Amino acid sequence: MGLLTRYLDLLPKGMRYAFEFRHQSWLAEEVYSVLRERNVSLCVAESEKLEVPEVITADFVYYRLRKAEYTEQDVDAIAARARDLLAAGRDLYLMFKHEETPEGALNAELLLRKAGSA
Repeated sequence: MGLLTRYLDLLPKGMRYAFEFRHQSWLAEEVYSVLRERNVSLCVAESEKLEVPEVITADFVYYRLRKAEYTEQDVDAIAARARDLLAAGRDLYLMFKHEETPEGALNAELLLRKAGSA
């Protein structure tokens, strides 16, 4: 944990940071505590390979939604969670997978409509 702590302490102050960990070994309370102490968000990322649990470690939440497909019911659930987080006073950053196909942008547009922001 020392390396992560030292790295975070070197980051410029006054900015927001989110860390996406792509190995299960980083998904531990010890890591979450280090992030919480510095108001650094654990990136809640999901893909076919790994789903990071929603552990809130900062005053904002950062999502990376990287699955190949999301159903309308999936987007409904994400919209409901987004409304809850915003109502609780959290800032929210949410990114859908963005590649050659338009699904990510279409999902984002649907999410905005369902969350009441568009």
